[in-house]
Amino acid sequence: MSSNPQTPNPSIQRDSDEIDLGDLMLRIWATRVYVAKAVLVVLALFVLYIGVSYLLSEKTVRYSQVFDLTFEGLRKGEFPNGSPFMISDITSPTVLNRVYRQNNLEAHDLKIDDFRRSVTIQPYAPDYALIRSKYEARLADKKLTPTDIAELQKQMANELAAAQSGSVIITLVLPEQRSLSKDLAQKILLDIPSSWADRAINEQGVLKPNVPVYSERIFNKERFENLDYLLGMDLILNSIKLVRSNIASLKEQPNASTLVDDESGFTLVDLDKAIQDVADYDIRQIIDPIKELGISRNPEVVKLYYTRRLADLQQEQKLWKDRAEVIRRVLAGYSSDKGSSPTAVSSNQNNMVPQLGDAFLDRLLEVSRQGSDLEFRQKLTQEVLKYENQSIDLEQQIAEIKRVLATMSNGQGTDQKLRDVYVKVVQEQLPSVLDNLREYTRVMGRMYEKQGKQNAGNISQLVEAQGGSFRFYTNPIFESKDITLLIILMALVSVATVFLVMVASMIRLRNK
Repeated sequence: MSSNPQTPNPSIQRDSDEIDLGDLMLRIWATRVYVAKAVLVVLALFVLYIGVSYLLSEKTVRYSQVFDLTFEGLRKGEFPNGSPFMISDITSPTVLNRVYRQNNLEAHDLKIDDFRRSVTIQPYAPDYALIRSKYEARLADKKLTPTDIAELQKQMANELAAAQSGSVIITLVLPEQRSLSKDLAQKILLDIPSSWADRAINEQGVLKPNVPVYSERIFNKERFENLDYLLGMDLILNSIKLVRSNIASLKEQPNASTLVDDESGFTLVDLDKAIQDVADYDIRQIIDPIKELGISRNPEVVKLYYTRRLADLQQEQKLWKDRAEVIRRVLAGYSSDKGSSPTAVSSNQNNMVPQLGDAFLDRLLEVSRQGSDLEFRQKLTQEVLKYENQSIDLEQQIAEIKRVLATMSNGQGTDQKLRDVYVKVVQEQLPSVLDNLREYTRVMGRMYEKQGKQNAGNISQLVEAQGGSFRFYTNPIFESKDITLLIILMALVSVATVFLVMVASMIRLRNK
């Protein structure tokens, strides 16, 4: 039986459907001339585009410098004295105006408004991207719970904030035709934070301790001359207490024991003793004869003042005594029945004197809820002692005022010549006393400022330039992104050219 000659050979049919890779490569290679021409055209057009863009663009010069902020309180956004800090203050118009004048930039054909617009500042964090990538990798874990995610996000925010808070970068961008030398540009960038720091320290006092300090103006001479003798002396003594309270606050600051005033040589202890001596001796030498003789410019006004003052002190003393008595009753009731300790106070509230006030009752309830039985009794006892001491202090002031009023009532018949003698003593010695007190207060002010600089540092520690961080940039003809774009375009054009040439070749073959 013979086979049918019309039936095609399966093996031949299968071979005709296979792709000949060698032939394909030859076809691709045959397109090389077209590809080269296309790439050259693209390259020429790209170079033309870059050249035109460069010629038409505004050419600038960029200078930058990184600075570290090192003062205490930076993480909280405040200076050592508690005042708020913002990085925009470093490049404020006041600071830039000073830098402009210091460097005589007007001679470099640079207007002050153009200079201010050319300066920018922003937080600098070289590790910012690394921190984000670290936490993003951890947050990608699908096993994390919502709580874990929230905690990681909080940690990332804190770490990013910390990275950005410690450093800033100041940039100066100028037109190429008004560019400066590298040395002058670097000096300007260094002068900006230096001028800011100098202004912040010396004019705003940001490094001073967070203590409100009185000035010598509280001992103004005219202020005391307008008052009666006794009232003026009381005012001086009260002002002395205020200054000594300032000194006591400064003594609590770090390194206070080594603080010495450069002009007078006083330490804080010396200064406190000198002011105390003025109160105990100089002023007493003036005030004692006035009190004993009842000397006054206007006796009726002085009597009215001290009578009113006596009534206020007696009322205040009664209040302290009432508070101490209430606590004694609470303590006695608690000792007799321990089981009612926290509630004993509240149960007795209705029996307490109304004028004691809600604040006192709240304080008493707060004490009653704290600690053990022994601690409760100890705190109540301490409260009693505190109130009794307040009452004793007021008793001394009351006795002194009663004595003054009695003297003024009985001393009006004193020999006029003797009175004139002591009035003259007051008029001669009071100005000298006030001068001494003003000088001591100025000494305290100088020590206050010196202590701030010792504790918080100087200008170089407020802000410091990072060594080697100065950078100088000009407009390049080609940037890295341009090179990347060119490579991508050449690759796409090459592939597209090969495809189009091969398609055109196939069409020609079919047409034949």
